[in-house]
Amino acid sequence: MHEPATPHPRKSARSQLPRLALVTGDFADSADLLRRTRLALEGGVRWVQLRAKQLCARDLYAAAVALRSLTREFGATFLVNDRIDVALACRADGVHLPSAGLSAGDARAVVGKNLLIGLSVHSREEIQAAGGNDLDYVQFGPVYDTPSKRAYGAPQGIAALAAAARQAHLAGVPLIAIGGAGPLQAAEVAAAGADAVAAIGAIWAARDIRQAASRFVEAARAAFATGAACEPGS
Repeated sequence: MHEPATPHPRKSARSQLPRLALVTGDFADSADLLRRTRLALEGGVRWVQLRAKQLCARDLYAAAVALRSLTREFGATFLVNDRIDVALACRADGVHLPSAGLSAGDARAVVGKNLLIGLSVHSREEIQAAGGNDLDYVQFGPVYDTPSKRAYGAPQGIAALAAAARQAHLAGVPLIAIGGAGPLQAAEVAAAGADAVAAIGAIWAARDIRQAASRFVEAARAAFATGAACEPGS
């Protein structure tokens, strides 16, 4: 008698990509990071990306270990931005690569087949160049105006998002829209072809993080109600 097949961890996580991703914003210390993240998780967030460029490797690792434990409490997917070594060391579910970082292929060679790999992109051409063989999703933006990205130029806009989504789907990877989006923009982002939306300030900087997360989760759920995120190989 054959034992039932064990689900492939990377494929299982990818097939359940949530409609809303939270990328952490600025925080005062580890207690503040955990407080804000817990409130977002209590509000329904089930995808957390640790973005903390200001931290040294030691402090980033400590923060990642704490967030790994917290996200497990809620059954949430946890990724570390930029640092493959930290993602592996804290047993994160994946790593999110910057557009100017390692290629997805080089990252896959390091992390193996089980971890999710995402990539920040800013154009259809970047998605085309990256391909989809080693990626589990791309994160495109900034779509709307957002203070954190003004130094890098104008927002991409909805037309560019739609073109990027078409290219991502040709490559067989889901696309997460990021940059300036809140609950009111979720439907427009979904209509442009994105598979999910990511938030930083709309949740992280809210006066009531739990309530802001809950509202955004519901808005994303309604906006992306038709169909599932792009499946591997589709």
